[in-house]
Formats: sequence, C-alpha cells, structure tokens
Amino acid sequence: MERVVSIISFMVTIVFFVGALVAIPSLVFLSSQTKSAQAELSGVTAVFGEESGKSASVLIAERSELISYFFTEENIPLYPTEAFNYFIEDAGEGINITNLIYKPEVSKAGKDEVSQITYVAGISGTSDTRDELIKYRKKLESREDIASVDLPIGSLVEDKDIEFSITITFK
Repeated sequence: MERVVSIISFMVTIVFFVGALVAIPSLVFLSSQTKSAQAELSGVTAVFGEESGKSASVLIAERSELISYFFTEENIPLYPTEAFNYFIEDAGEGINITNLIYKPEVSKAGKDEVSQITYVAGISGTSDTRDELIKYRKKLESREDIASVDLPIGSLVEDKDIEFSITITFK
C-alpha cells in the first residue's frame, strides 16, 4: 500500500511538473505580447492622440474599420471600370469625355466617431451643345446608385462648345 501511495505521489508530481513546463512558456509568451501591445498603444497615443484629440483606441478602431471597409465588396457601390463604362455609355454623340476620376473620400468624424467613406467621381470634357450637357446630367441623375450630380451653373452659360466638369457622389 505504501508503494502504491508513493507511485501515485510520484505520478502527480510528474503531472504538475509537465504542466508547469507547458504553462510557463505560454505565460511568458502572453506576457511579452501584452507588453508589446501596450507599447504599441502608447506609441499610437503619442503620435496621433495629441494631434487629433482622439484616444488611441478610437484611432485604432477607426483605422481598422476603414481598412475593412476598403476590403469588403459590398461597400464599394460600383467598381471604377463599371462606373467609367456607364459614364461613357450615357454620354451622347455630342459629349466628349476627356478625364475621369473615381476615388473614395473620407468624411471628417468627431472626436470619438469613426469616419465614413463615400465614393466620388469626377468627369471633365466638352459638350457640343447645352442641351446635350443637360441631357447627360439627367441620365446620370437617373442612375439608382448615384446620390448627387453636381454640374456648376457656369457650365450652362455658353450655348455651344461647352467645357464642363461634373462631380458625382455615390450612395
């Protein structure tokens, strides 16, 4: 009986020893990761926190959300090639497009808010007549995924050979 108790005690000691051998490196690793994360958070606070008045955790959350926003397909209302194709298709015979721009714009957020992204396109070109330009603007405005079409009133002053610049904001 004494021998059985001795063997069981020996086995329990080995189990605790092996457990300690497994647990100690894990604890050391987690401790170093925690220190690294705290140092990174302090660095972000030092660099960005004072400039913007936002806390480091808000800045990190904002950057993460922006990055994930760019990499999720449902957040892109229209791919640039698709947008360019229908900008060109909607242009009638009298519209000559010379420049197309498609870019995301980040809105300024408050101190503890995450910025929002909207997609904006710019179209520059020439129109043979004012009527062609107005018809082109109306075609763009009729698109479901377009929130607004901004054509400066100065573009409609001339009757013929009109240089124009249109800004389009997507929903």
